[in-house]
Amino acid sequence: MKQFITCCILYLFLLITLSGCWDQHEIEKRATIIGLAVDIATPEEVEKEQVTASNTNTTNDKVFVKLTGQLAVPGKIQLGPKSGESSPDEAVWTVEGYGQNIGDAIQSMQQKLAHDVFLGHLQVIIISPDVFKEGMNDINDYFKRRTDIRRSIWMALATDKAADLLHISPKLELVPAMYLATSLDQATEMGKFPDLPIDQYWFANVAKGKHEILPYLEQNGDNIRIAGLAYQNDDIHFVDPFHVIFYNGITGEKPGGASAIIKLTNGNVLMESNYRRVKYEVKLKNGMPTINVTIGIEGVIEEKSSKAINLHLAKTIQSIEQSAKKMAEEESLNLIEDTQKNQSDIFGFGEIVRAHLPKYWNEHVKKEADWERIYKKIPIHVTYKVKVTGIGTQLH
Repeated sequence: MKQFITCCILYLFLLITLSGCWDQHEIEKRATIIGLAVDIATPEEVEKEQVTASNTNTTNDKVFVKLTGQLAVPGKIQLGPKSGESSPDEAVWTVEGYGQNIGDAIQSMQQKLAHDVFLGHLQVIIISPDVFKEGMNDINDYFKRRTDIRRSIWMALATDKAADLLHISPKLELVPAMYLATSLDQATEMGKFPDLPIDQYWFANVAKGKHEILPYLEQNGDNIRIAGLAYQNDDIHFVDPFHVIFYNGITGEKPGGASAIIKLTNGNVLMESNYRRVKYEVKLKNGMPTINVTIGIEGVIEEKSSKAINLHLAKTIQSIEQSAKKMAEEESLNLIEDTQKNQSDIFGFGEIVRAHLPKYWNEHVKKEADWERIYKKIPIHVTYKVKVTGIGTQLH
């Protein structure tokens, strides 16, 4: 009897494992979207399209969304760079949808597609400045609820129309959306740009002690330029590419990789950081938090502008380190003061204060606006420790 029961259990287990792919989805029957652009729709575009919303009266104050999706054509996307006469028009298909919010626009887009919209391979979401100014609540809410969207994708701000960035024809990549994502990934890996995937934006969106920030992309013909960082508080503010270096230092982004020109009395040198570290010290003075930021930088000399600069002398290396320290401290403080003036803590100092001074935080910060008001006034000191670890290869 025991042997019979054992055999029945074994057979039942085998039946479960041999049940087949009951929930399979054929890849050819999916409308795979790899890039999305979000713009404000014009009244003419809304009236021309048949949106799913019951109220399409464009005379009211409701802003309609124009969603542009870049879809991968099955079998047309090659691995690696372009070859032959291939073009983005053959590998991707662009479809537009309109609605009162993102979900509504996705449904409008779905009406133009034979297969289900699939966002599991989405690489990048581009936002126009007009959408950014209107607010990101609808966008954040929709994409957070989609379980098929990876949290490692990029969300970036365009200089003008977001859809224009999905129509570029880059020479090194067949698919524009993948080229945009690859450009940001590579800049992060080289240490020249902070790692800011969409989950970091969402974290800052719900945190009281950190302000949201986005990569800022600029179209340059058939190419793009990473034009820095963008954040908003009443108006859109920008961090230019040069000051992104110091943002990375203040936030302790790894690895190093950014380069800067260091001015000396007899010329200048180009120094590239290959390692950075940061330490925060938070104290309460006169009832106000005081933050001390100590940043350690190690780097190598890549180039010098004059033969008069003798890199084999210890005093020359010390001069470079002191000049780099002074310049970095000045520029970092300028960047911090700009964000304090705009009441936008893009560095996350508030979260550091919350961790070090929980009693103060619980008493004084009940909502994000409280920290914005405090952040504008708190003293923040920045100290750099710069060390030159190499001068490159030289021929004698």
